[in-house]
Amino acid sequence: MFGSEEMNELRVLVQDGTEESVVWHRKGNQSSLWKYGAITHTFPTQRKIKVIFEAVRGLTEFGDTALDNVRVRDGPCEAVPTPVPPIPTPTEPTPLPVTEAICSIHGDPHYNTFDKQRHDFMGTCTYTLSKLCDSNSSLPYFNVEAANEHRGGNTRVSYVQYVDIDVYGYRINLGQKRVVKVNGVSQVIPVTVVPGVSIFFSGQYVVVTTDFGLQVKFDGNHRAEITLPSTYMSKVCGICGNYNGQKTDDFLNPDGEMEANSTSLGNSWQVYNDSRCSPDHGHTPNCTADEKHMIQSNAYCGLITDPNGPFQNCHSVVDPQSYFEDCQYDLCELHLNNAALCESLQAYADVCQTAGVQLEPWRNTTFCRMYKRLLEITTCQEDITRIS
Repeated sequence: MFGSEEMNELRVLVQDGTEESVVWHRKGNQSSLWKYGAITHTFPTQRKIKVIFEAVRGLTEFGDTALDNVRVRDGPCEAVPTPVPPIPTPTEPTPLPVTEAICSIHGDPHYNTFDKQRHDFMGTCTYTLSKLCDSNSSLPYFNVEAANEHRGGNTRVSYVQYVDIDVYGYRINLGQKRVVKVNGVSQVIPVTVVPGVSIFFSGQYVVVTTDFGLQVKFDGNHRAEITLPSTYMSKVCGICGNYNGQKTDDFLNPDGEMEANSTSLGNSWQVYNDSRCSPDHGHTPNCTADEKHMIQSNAYCGLITDPNGPFQNCHSVVDPQSYFEDCQYDLCELHLNNAALCESLQAYADVCQTAGVQLEPWRNTTFCRMYKRLLEITTCQEDITRIS
């Protein structure tokens, strides 16, 4: 139970007959070390019980809860002290790491480039997000594309359907529900494609990492991230921009010319002509005055910019305004859809936690909370005797 998402929680419940009771509980950051926990539970011979491990964890790698080495035996439990980590041997100071920048895509969909330019683009074709464009560079080549799709009968908005990554001669496909294919073949995660290219799960994301610093994340639903090291500055192109520190020129098309707006920019980066998909023709969601007032309140998108709210610690690190605008756009278009609200809040929470910001809890039992039962064990006295 480790990370900056303080909502981490692990509970052990025993279901005896029709009653269910909590017999062990921990909450909050418990460090990255394994912790030992033991429970002695007495129940009559021949009666079956169910042991349930229930976790509340974050949606990213910044709020992990892990469970391992579960054993059941007859007799009372013995207290086992948590091992103390050894004192590290002093080493030479490490050089400062290469800086990084992130391009994120989320919602229906909104693009935030490496240089922090915001785009709204609703096309449903396949588009180049980022690739190495400097033909004279000795850096490893990569190419990241995303295909968008309409969902739920609303043809005015689109969402990321899948992400393709081309690296070292392999095509890695990150699909819906975190299904992964390499060169068209389904994979069991984690997997190392070649030395230097790994795919693994982290929080709600499937993550692709490379030995040259490229990292791509996709949650299998709507949110994707591309992280690049500063060695690629001014050497890339795509909807995510050229990563030169200047957001004003993040409207460059494949010919190196400036497009007039985000719609024409996105359409210019379509990978190939496909009559089955539709370009974006530009659309502004239309809300009533009452809906706009409600959406901007602290019960909805205003929670992002609330100076006394759960994201206040992040405001000085990551500007919340673009995420507030994205949230307004989505809730206006989707008529205050609760799932869209939670996705917008999580998008801002992700970038804050990536920046190392400690957030206040913003989920609760009735608002954007996610429970998950990790493991259930049904046992009785005969089983315990046999196991021991």
